[in-house]
Amino acid sequence: MKKRKLKQETIDAIMQMTPMDDMMFAYIYNNNIPAMNELIRVCLKDESISVEEVLIHKEEMVFEGHKVIFDAKVVDGKGRRFVIEVQKDNRGAIIERARYYASVLDTKALNPGEDYSKIRPVFVIFITKSDYWGKGLDQIEVCSYSKQLGHAIEDGRHIFYINGAARGESDIAHMMHDFRCSDPESMYYNEIKRSRDRLNNNREDLEKMGYNYEDIIEKGIEKGIEQGIERGIKQGIAQNSHETATKMKAEYLPVDVISRCTGLTAEEIAKL
Repeated sequence: MKKRKLKQETIDAIMQMTPMDDMMFAYIYNNNIPAMNELIRVCLKDESISVEEVLIHKEEMVFEGHKVIFDAKVVDGKGRRFVIEVQKDNRGAIIERARYYASVLDTKALNPGEDYSKIRPVFVIFITKSDYWGKGLDQIEVCSYSKQLGHAIEDGRHIFYINGAARGESDIAHMMHDFRCSDPESMYYNEIKRSRDRLNNNREDLEKMGYNYEDIIEKGIEKGIEQGIERGIKQGIAQNSHETATKMKAEYLPVDVISRCTGLTAEEIAKL
């Protein structure tokens, strides 16, 4: 069977992707411990972190709760758990979402029979395309606080917002430069640069990503048209859009592509 040729627009789209795009983020960090070590150490300003496991787009189901799919779920050598979420739209980075993600991580933070005092720290890291809090800071940590005591309460839950628009000479600013960049020659960090360079020079990887990109878009559009005709009512169209968007999101397609194919807003897609 003759292999189909990638469309030039597909190649162009992939070449323009950055780690802020789901598909490129997954390509760079899936099972890539050195790259994830690099990212978390920079974001948390902690060189002692040693990643042992990286799972990309890991689905978690809380008993009788809301299902979530993490962009990345990470476990380090001390049993601490981390979630990394990359948000191109600030509406997907609301603090209530961070709280829920931390609670999901908490379900695995104690072994059976362990005392509550032994609970392992959990970390939720939102990397946002723009400055979510509008303070011009590279990093902001949100924590529990007592109004009566007048200080933060250390309970092992850590929520960090990383400003994807950060500029300057700090480590985070350099990392966020790489997250906005599609040219490996212009990147600061070795592991992210190495992964992107591999894609640019590996036809097999490029074709795999390209065929996946084309297939998901085509199937999403075809299914949307087919089911839209069958149902012919707004409720059916809306349901199909959500089903299609969920499947496209699971295949790491960029939010803007999903939005164009389904008509859903970035906020609606972020909630899926």
